[in-house]
Amino acid sequence: MSLWIGAAFVACLSVSLINGGPLYYFDSGGYLDNGVKVLRQFGFLVAEGGEGASAAGDDAGANTVNGARSLVYSLLSTVAALGLGASSVPILNAVAILAAIWLPVRVALRQSAPGLPGGMLFALPVLASLISALPFYVAYFMPDIFTGVLLLSVATLAVFARQMQVAEILLAVALGAVAVTSHLSHLAMVALLVVPVLVISLILSVQKWWLAPVLVSAILGLGLAERAVFSMTAKAVGDSQVTYTPFLTARLIEDGAGWRYLQANCPDERIATCILYQALQHSDDPMRLTASHLIFKTTKQLGSYRLISQDDQRRVAQEQVSFSLAVLARYPAMTIVGFLKNTLTQARLNSILMTVPTQRVLWRLSLVPAIPDGLIKNGRLSASRDWIEPVNTLHQVVYSISLVAMAALVLLPSRLSGAMRALSLIHI
Repeated sequence: MSLWIGAAFVACLSVSLINGGPLYYFDSGGYLDNGVKVLRQFGFLVAEGGEGASAAGDDAGANTVNGARSLVYSLLSTVAALGLGASSVPILNAVAILAAIWLPVRVALRQSAPGLPGGMLFALPVLASLISALPFYVAYFMPDIFTGVLLLSVATLAVFARQMQVAEILLAVALGAVAVTSHLSHLAMVALLVVPVLVISLILSVQKWWLAPVLVSAILGLGLAERAVFSMTAKAVGDSQVTYTPFLTARLIEDGAGWRYLQANCPDERIATCILYQALQHSDDPMRLTASHLIFKTTKQLGSYRLISQDDQRRVAQEQVSFSLAVLARYPAMTIVGFLKNTLTQARLNSILMTVPTQRVLWRLSLVPAIPDGLIKNGRLSASRDWIEPVNTLHQVVYSISLVAMAALVLLPSRLSGAMRALSLIHI
């Protein structure tokens, strides 16, 4: 079994090993910058003189921490990178995703086929991932891999919670908690998954039907608690202001549910997002409602968020979680449809293009004052980009075949149990 686990671990780290270190995005520097700021506020690092604002983020200065970048992932990746070197971050990612894969395999085998070799059945799909994008996202110095960790944890609880041992439940919840706190968008994902988990749990069995949705709700609660602790800690320890970028709000407005909610409720002084709604009235250009234009554009024709005051930007951004929940409660079907459309869009955007840093990305990272010299290096895969398109094509073929195979498992008559069909359906 140890050999199979070792082989799976090496497979996950294959791209990192070939590259000679992690793969970077321009915002990788933002997570490091956030992590260093927090460590300095707690006295674990000493600030160096002459440092300015981050060149890789949108922080307002030294006394700010960007709340849109996860405190949990910022600290985990920064401590790993500064303590053990940047190459330790892919190891962290690999451990998380392998644990999330191992858990449902362990429970499923115990329930359905206890005599089969668990180590081999765990390792084979990971080894097959060598022809997928998984090793690239394990190598990626970004929290993207934790989206998979979150979905695997939720799916495991939805299908197997009643059959899981206490230690297994605790591991699934712990993995889910780390994943939901690794990126702000994961909060919305979990919130939207509670109802489907409830439905799946009821379909599988009425016995302890409540267990899975309660556990998934606990993961959501831990994510919300982390947001509150983040803000209080930044203020109490470092007298720092937590700044956000309202990606959730912008996405809900572009999808339509958020826009309809604002139309029905604004003006209302109790809703900070109504300030953004007023700024959106400067133009009737439909492109102003797209998330990227809404957040980043500064012209009156296409801009809105950047046109309101700094204090109003902070209020709108800090309200995005409660705004998202309010929109979900008011327009559940429309919000869920928007979520599913975004999920399908993201499923098609499985390209590894952004994971392989360009020279411009590496240059921007070199400007971040918090990153020590020599920590971020240009890997072997950045030497040429000619190989990316053929690899992308291979991945598309693999994903298409996988989708057809998973759909066949769910839909075609077979001896496959209801639990395994449900697990396959969630992964589709």
